[in-house]
Amino acid sequence: MDHVVWKMDVYRVMLGLSNKSPEDFADHTMCRLGKWYYEGEGNNKYTSFSAFKKLEKPHAEVHRNGLAALNANLEGDKQTAAHHLALMEAASFEVVEQLSQLSHQIAGEVSLSKNHTELF
Repeated sequence: MDHVVWKMDVYRVMLGLSNKSPEDFADHTMCRLGKWYYEGEGNNKYTSFSAFKKLEKPHAEVHRNGLAALNANLEGDKQTAAHHLALMEAASFEVVEQLSQLSHQIAGEVSLSKNHTELF
């Protein structure tokens, strides 16, 4: 959910509904998903899963392109800002896809573990 809130904050600035500056936005290592990924439960439990490994790049791209859109907007370059917003959304879609895949991979491993235990 924080992922969506972060993006909405970008759009609020773009629409003139917020006075936040690009410096007010957390980078991909400091937001809640980033902390989970680099320092928290994600890093402690899920680093062996392929979807976890594939999550880092698009998550960083969401933040990078969101900030690039904000900076282009500040410079009055609406076309570049719109381009970065589109890239942010594409990366965001990939983040959600990888989180979904991770959920399935975790569930599959739990199921395998449970079935293996039931054999003995």
